[in-house]
This record gives sequence, C-alpha cells and structure tokens, in this order.
Amino acid sequence: MGGLAISVADERRNDSHCLSVQDGVNVQDVLTEIIRTGAYRSDYEEITEKLLYEQVSYDIAITGVQKIVDSGLFNKEQ
Repeated sequence: MGGLAISVADERRNDSHCLSVQDGVNVQDVLTEIIRTGAYRSDYEEITEKLLYEQVSYDIAITGVQKIVDSGLFNKEQ
C-alpha cells in the first residue's frame, strides 16, 4: 500500500493544486492537524454525508484517516 501512495504522490507533485504532496510538506502532520481540528467536519456533514449510499458519521469516517496516520504510511523517515 505504501508503494501505491508514494506513486500517487509522485504523480500529483507536478500539479501545483495538490498542496499536500509538494516538497517540504509533511503529510503525517497535515492529516494529524485535520483530525485534531476537525477541519473538514462541516464539509463532510453538510455535503459528503448526503452523497453516501450508506450513512457513515464523520466520527466514524475520520477513524480511517487516523488509521492512516497510525500506520506511518507517510512518515518522512520511511
């Protein structure tokens, strides 16, 4: 899985709109900040949640992001 994530990041790095994969950005830190602040909670609850085939609360959905952080997938040291 790590190889796929790195490949996607490398492919998107040339697109200046993909800020999270630009040089000097620590994806682990970005994801941790999103979880800590609930930055996308209102967007998820007001838009995304209504588009889902099965209802999944923000609190459940954000645990997926936490699992990515916990996995160390984007640790700079790896």
